Amino acid sequence: STNLTNATIPNSTNLTNATIPNSTNLTNAILTYQNNSYDITIQYPANWTKVERDFTPNDPVANIVAFRSPAENTSDTYPENLAISVQRLTDQNMTLDEYAAPLITRYNKTLTDFNLIESNTNITLGGGNNPAYGLIFTYREDGTNYKRMEIGTIIGDRIYFITYNAQEKQYSNYLPTIQMMINSLQIK
Repeated sequence: STNLTNATIPNSTNLTNATIPNSTNLTNAILTYQNNSYDITIQYPANWTKVERDFTPNDPVANIVAFRSPAENTSDTYPENLAISVQRLTDQNMTLDEYAAPLITRYNKTLTDFNLIESNTNITLGGGNNPAYGLIFTYREDGTNYKRMEIGTIIGDRIYFITYNAQEKQYSNYLPTIQMMINSLQIK
């Protein structure tokens, strides 16, 4: 199920026609987030929290939006989250491989117990046929094991990337929702 090339959702669920049901069943409601500054739209579950804040405004990466899963219980200190970010490229002729290779090197140096599970440059992201790179890896922070999926695509002089970060033991539980969200992402 971690195979990125098969990260499409069958038509039987028909999420594009999801309507918001009456208040008795809001858990399955899907909302659409739109950001005209960055020309993106994405669908997300109504019970997830939307956060539009650039946490490190002085770095080259702009965090456009993040969506956090609802807390499962009071001791759930780390909500699973999906974030969309964008970065300007200094080299506009850079290939996905040229972008992803140093990224993996950097993660290997900066993340504790970094373990690359999958690296793929044969996928697409953002509606059209935008070629994308995809990484799935695990790492450890403050004694907790995390698992992350990162998918990025180069459009013009920008690289857009979407990251799903979860505690490793929760990662697969949220994958169907995450795949729905990633598949709904449109970049104009």
